[in-house]
Amino acid sequence: MKQLIMLLMLLVTSALHSTAQTVFEKDANGIMVQQQTIHTQQQALGNGIATGEQFKDLQGNLYPVYKSAKGRLFIVRKAKSGNHYKVYLDEKQPDKADK
Repeated sequence: MKQLIMLLMLLVTSALHSTAQTVFEKDANGIMVQQQTIHTQQQALGNGIATGEQFKDLQGNLYPVYKSAKGRLFIVRKAKSGNHYKVYLDEKQPDKADK
């Protein structure tokens, strides 16, 4: 039984690691060369809908605000690597002491 459990764990972990994380192409010499994958702004948006509002961060940058299919508000930022990613916004709720 112990061997069966170990075999199942081995199969599960190998299946999880079988998906490629790095994209590559082979050059003329047959050497695998890593390719940089960039997530575009359109990929980060997905099916987000523009709300017409803007969000200003602490540095003073303005971003258009989008609404996800589930109704959550988010902006799309660009990382130094060039990838675009979502940042979900949560409106500050008033403290109970403020009431």
